[in-house]
Amino acid sequence: TNFYVAHVGPRYKAIGFELQYGLGDDDNDPDYVETDQYYGAFVVPTGTVRNIVEIAFPISYTRMTLKQGDLEDDFEGGAYGVNLQLPLKRVSESLPDLRIVAGAMVYQQNVNSRIYGWHAGLRYDFKI
Repeated sequence: TNFYVAHVGPRYKAIGFELQYGLGDDDNDPDYVETDQYYGAFVVPTGTVRNIVEIAFPISYTRMTLKQGDLEDDFEGGAYGVNLQLPLKRVSESLPDLRIVAGAMVYQQNVNSRIYGWHAGLRYDFKI
């Protein structure tokens, strides 16, 4: 299943707090499992390797609804993952405060199932 996730939250030095909300893309294929809705509250410890790459470890409680045809089921529980982030400002101070991000997440896990995935994207940091 493919879905799109928005992250929002503050970061204090080496730890961040995020709320995430996601929606899946609609597909009329009856064999396709769709993420109808996803949300989570994360604590995100972050470290820096050689003052270039940031490594973040999101840990949370998540809830998601998956659909396949007329079937629908809710999943909730602990989630964890790892993100590698390359801040473009580390390459040149003249670049905007963007980060190239890639990583993996286990969105839900219990005795009977595990929902996991890979992700990539851009992150923009700003100050209020």
